Amino acid sequence: MDTNMIHLPGIRIAQILTVVTDGENDLPSQFGDDDALLSIAGTDADFSHVRSAPPSTGTGPVSETSSLNSGFKTLKTSELRRKRTLDNAMRKYQVEDSSQHSSETLKFATAGLIGREQETSLLKGSFHRLKANTDTTGTTDSEPRKELVLLGGTSGVGKSSIAKDLKVSMEREKVGYFVEGKFDMNTRDEPYSGVCDALGIICHHIIERNQPDSVAIVRGELEQKLGEESSLLCHLIPELKGIMYDQPQEPSDTTGGAVHLDVEELENGLDRLRYAFRILIRALSAEFAPLVLLLDDLQWADVSSLQVLDFVISDTQNPNPIMILGCYRSDEVDENSLLYNKIQSLRDKSSRFAFAMTEITVEPFSAIEVEKIIIMAVGSHSSEETLKLSEVCVKRTLGNPFFVLEFLKMLRNEGLIAYNEPSQKWTWDLERIEDATMSTANVVVLLQERMRKLSGQMQAFLQYAAHLGSSFSEETIKIIWQTYGRRVAEGEMEAVPKLLQLVVDGNYLEKLDATHYRWVHDKVQEAALYLAGTLREAHHLDIGTSLYYCLEAKQLEEDLFNVVDLINKGNIRKRPEFASVNLRAAEKARGISAFAAAAKYAAHGIELLKDTRWSQNRQLTLRLYTIGAEMERVLGNVAVAERYSSEVLSRPELDKLQTLPLKLGRASTLSTVQLKFEETVSYCLDVLKELGCKLFVSRKLLASQAIITLIRTIRRVKNLPLDYFDKAKTMDDEKQKGISALVARMLIAAYLSGDIMLAILSACKLVEISLHHGINEFSAKSITTLAIATIVVQQDFKAATKFNDMALGLVKKHRRMHNGETMFNVYNHGHIWVKPMDSCLPAVWDAYQFSTRSGDVEYAGWNLVLHQILLPFYFGKPLPQILTKCPAVMHQLEEAAQSQQILIHKIIWQTMANLHDSSCREPGKLEGEIFSETKNTGKDNLHIATVLLAKGELLLFHGDYSCAADRAIEHGDLYQKMIPANFANIFETFHRALALYTMALRTRKKKYKKEALRLRRMIKRWVVAIENPEFNYFKTILDAEQFAMEKKHEKAERHYDEAIKSATSRGHLHHAGLFRERYAEYLLREPANRGRCNEQLKEAIAFYKQWGADGKVKTLESNLVVLGVELSAG
Repeated sequence: MDTNMIHLPGIRIAQILTVVTDGENDLPSQFGDDDALLSIAGTDADFSHVRSAPPSTGTGPVSETSSLNSGFKTLKTSELRRKRTLDNAMRKYQVEDSSQHSSETLKFATAGLIGREQETSLLKGSFHRLKANTDTTGTTDSEPRKELVLLGGTSGVGKSSIAKDLKVSMEREKVGYFVEGKFDMNTRDEPYSGVCDALGIICHHIIERNQPDSVAIVRGELEQKLGEESSLLCHLIPELKGIMYDQPQEPSDTTGGAVHLDVEELENGLDRLRYAFRILIRALSAEFAPLVLLLDDLQWADVSSLQVLDFVISDTQNPNPIMILGCYRSDEVDENSLLYNKIQSLRDKSSRFAFAMTEITVEPFSAIEVEKIIIMAVGSHSSEETLKLSEVCVKRTLGNPFFVLEFLKMLRNEGLIAYNEPSQKWTWDLERIEDATMSTANVVVLLQERMRKLSGQMQAFLQYAAHLGSSFSEETIKIIWQTYGRRVAEGEMEAVPKLLQLVVDGNYLEKLDATHYRWVHDKVQEAALYLAGTLREAHHLDIGTSLYYCLEAKQLEEDLFNVVDLINKGNIRKRPEFASVNLRAAEKARGISAFAAAAKYAAHGIELLKDTRWSQNRQLTLRLYTIGAEMERVLGNVAVAERYSSEVLSRPELDKLQTLPLKLGRASTLSTVQLKFEETVSYCLDVLKELGCKLFVSRKLLASQAIITLIRTIRRVKNLPLDYFDKAKTMDDEKQKGISALVARMLIAAYLSGDIMLAILSACKLVEISLHHGINEFSAKSITTLAIATIVVQQDFKAATKFNDMALGLVKKHRRMHNGETMFNVYNHGHIWVKPMDSCLPAVWDAYQFSTRSGDVEYAGWNLVLHQILLPFYFGKPLPQILTKCPAVMHQLEEAAQSQQILIHKIIWQTMANLHDSSCREPGKLEGEIFSETKNTGKDNLHIATVLLAKGELLLFHGDYSCAADRAIEHGDLYQKMIPANFANIFETFHRALALYTMALRTRKKKYKKEALRLRRMIKRWVVAIENPEFNYFKTILDAEQFAMEKKHEKAERHYDEAIKSATSRGHLHHAGLFRERYAEYLLREPANRGRCNEQLKEAIAFYKQWGADGKVKTLESNLVVLGVELSAG
């Protein structure tokens, strides 16, 4: 959808601004970041000193990260931030009468938003589009809507105020739910922080409403769609545990040091999380429709949070209206920043993923807006004096609203604006103001000048508080102050309660409740942070180490990222004892799929290691390098991963098992990134040899050894009881686990490189390992591979079915057995052969859902295409119904970037489109807007085989039997050879046989007869072997054609009739029409049967209409006209 961009100035005035000359303030300030609000208290600051103030102390980079937001032993970080947002939602501003001026106060009346009419109109327009798709019950129409609105501008221009004005409107209209998540400059490296804060608030609200039905609905949705994967969300959003009740077990690898032998499982973590977040958002947005999610200060969002934003807004399956409203500092976002690139990506995908994207740039004040503020402050009308003062304010502050208010505050405190009692007016001298002030774009400088006039203890207190984040508890600052305050105290150290009251009175902090405080604006916090100058790093380290060693274990785990960030920022001397701290953070980040953060912590830990690291701290060094290599490989940084791996693999003192994870990672890179399959095979064989595992005697004997091993393995597993693996022990031998992982990786590489015999031998080896050493994560998929080989080599469907049932028993019992892949292979290459299609469909859908939950996007895509497209198409379900699902399926496949599944989907989609389109000029050709066989060429087996099958389908059902039969002879069993054991083999072979029989009956040519007879025998063997009533009529109709060929008319008619009835009863519309068409052609050979022939054609047309093959209907109707039969109205 189109992106809208506007540039408008303006500000929000949301409360009374009071200047008190004696330093006391009756009205505490209450505003968030970017609100142009201030409660001004008098100080002894001398703004004229700003001109000579050294820039080094107050002009540090705004984007530099700081510290921790910790609620020491009282309230953890995320809960404190969420509490702050909840408290703000309940806070009401009290407005004083602006007409009651005195000599001591400047007063600003509440005026709502000034100069923001167009921005608010555009924002509310986006919201109204959401609301239009929501009825009074909270359900949505057939056109779900998602809105992404981005507000950009410098700090202090009023972005958040514009956003929160929408909240006021929503509350006034009593519609939807508005929730805020805020990113903090001190917690910018904490994965998912702002997003999880917001979602935690929603969960808290659901619980606090005390509506059991709502809790049960959300819980039921999460349990049904996520199952045990909900534990990951509960780890990230503790408030969710209150909804789930049973407090699911947290992921086992969030803090542990276990290495990952399955690289694919690790890589699936992010996709698991994507699905989990989407399911949660769907459930929550169903409860609160429309849902508006404000993410403030996006410029400080970590990469994981930006990924979640993308997950949510691009979710085409969420039927509920949702708006994501993002605010960010545009001057801190450039082409090298995470947010910049994410915005570019979202612009590109907005139309494809059906969300509207609106961008608004909020500009600073013009002199007109500043004058309105001045007029309200001094209680006068517009005049030349107020206009000139506004021009000076704009010149000095560059029109930044927050800076304007600080500037006015300074003018009042310095006596440059004064209240004249005799005239009852505020007065000022423009020349004095211009002479005493200077222009600067950095409000931090002005704030620091005010802070420097405070006592030494207050300055130090502000500095320490700034390191604790945007909000903190009194107990936390008390611990820090009691530990380090004596360093700066001259004489008696002031008590924390007194210091807190002083900084609240000075409008630096504001009180949230009895024990919790927050900064009135992030610029105030920033000014206090940089006030420390060169001591800032020492403060980071002091606070970080105190919290690390003093916090209780549970709370430290919750705030681990923030604590470690503090330590890292302050550890400028690179003290090596903190390497283990970074390892702990890296392992936690890996457990929640925050791979970028994990890589960062691992890299920092490695940097802290000494030269003697391998001799003095081998295990710590090994774990840091291993997790670093893992994370860099997942992120695609192959060069860095290889550098880490080489460091480890070059150490002779390490044993083979210690280095195995890195070798597995290298094998994964060779096969999945570099696509060097033969090199992968060679590398895996070398590593297996190191582990004492020799897979084959010699290359010359590989083929014979593979076949012998396969037959022996099939025989052995056939003799096992069906429940053998249910009772088998779980593998506990780490060496065998590693061997299994290597053989599994080699199996895939061997197959893709065309080394089929080695692939077969690898599959047998995996089964053997499971039998000898216990079940492992590759057991189930290796057994299904054995089942496929059993069908291909021995045509033993009974044994294959037993093997597949064994594999299904394993995946039902174990969560991490490549369940999606296993279940796809079971059905696509096994059970669909032997079981009715209707009984397979629910299981395939379960496989899709499980794959999606577990993050296995590859097999989620395969199972989705199988369930939604392939099975309905092959079994003759109505084409229009299938075609309506195609766009949604394509969306999911494109998002997951699954090229092979996209290819198959496009080919079958174009095939169905050609069958359905009666205006298609060349229906027998695989050409169209979706796929073109002449433009979309490919050399891989899957591409060639699927195009071959699709063209055969088009020729057969459009009645071009001659071309279809000739192609059948030309290509023979090529499809079977390219995609062995696939259930589509029986359809492809059957349809070839029908085309050949048609031409054999028409031409009596031997070449057609011979090939048709061969395929009939093949179909007969399959039908007898699989014992599936779904396919019995395949044999019946071919028998009918054979009897027709032999002129055994009675038998032919009986078999035609039986096949027609069977196809019709099973709802296979395409075959019900095709068989009647074939029967009609048979009847047409005898003039006496002309009437019966016409009746069969009419019925064929009726079934083709039901199927949706409009092109075929058009052709057959023309045939009826030629025959002189009057068409019925139907």
